[in-house]
Amino acid sequence: MKKVIVSLFIFLTYTVFSQQRSYHEDVKEYFDLNGTTQQYSNAVDQMYELLRNQLQHQVPAAIWEELQREKNTTLGNVKSLLTQVYKEHFSHQEIKELLAFYKSETGKQFRKNPDGLSRKQNKRYERFLASDVGQKVKAQSQSLKKAVGEASELWSRDLYRETVKKLKAKGYSFSQ
Repeated sequence: MKKVIVSLFIFLTYTVFSQQRSYHEDVKEYFDLNGTTQQYSNAVDQMYELLRNQLQHQVPAAIWEELQREKNTTLGNVKSLLTQVYKEHFSHQEIKELLAFYKSETGKQFRKNPDGLSRKQNKRYERFLASDVGQKVKAQSQSLKKAVGEASELWSRDLYRETVKKLKAKGYSFSQ
């Protein structure tokens, strides 16, 4: 009987935890919805373009395609880094509230074109800004911006170095 109770307890605990999304998963989704992922994706593309120009197009397309295939891993790395920054500023519940806003029609329109908010959407947006999480976003904006900037700088510097290292290992040289 004791084994049955313990087994049932373990099963129920596992079921409850497996149904709850982790903080990390929710923040990653938030980054996808609010445009952060796209912003970093564009940054990777710009870095590749900069390197292409530096190498005066001596690197064949196949090498760039190989590097491009690593882009999802690269974006996963920056999202993990930024998740730690957000964890210092927002609770899981606050992230869920931010997700709810960006999943709403108002949030989608705000992301797409803030000037295109209808009167009704504008009122919803104002209510969001007046909410506890909206106020916290406003209050945390400067410290969050600074921390994200530092993390982004670290990530981009490491990404550039690693990419250059890979290209040099393949025999490509950089002009001074």
